[in-house]
Amino acid sequence: MSALFVGLNVADAWLTTQLLAHGGVESFWWSAHYNSNIFVKGLLALLVAVVLIRLGKARLLKWLNIAMLFVVLSNGICFLGYLCSWLYWQPR
Repeated sequence: MSALFVGLNVADAWLTTQLLAHGGVESFWWSAHYNSNIFVKGLLALLVAVVLIRLGKARLLKWLNIAMLFVVLSNGICFLGYLCSWLYWQPR
């Protein structure tokens, strides 16, 4: 469960980096400084997972994984939308 949580956070950071590099904007102002940094986001996710496990709240990781899955899917759809629009507007 914790590896999945870290992996989803890393995927979110990678997609966020890609979107920001192509003119996207970070939606959450409080995480704008670290949300696109893959290393920092992965470490923070690992820290959260370890703390939850140590506190005996590992079941919360299931719900966090579901929430992160929605975030990653949303970012993935945005990124695919960008790629499709970029391909569409290229000279033929």
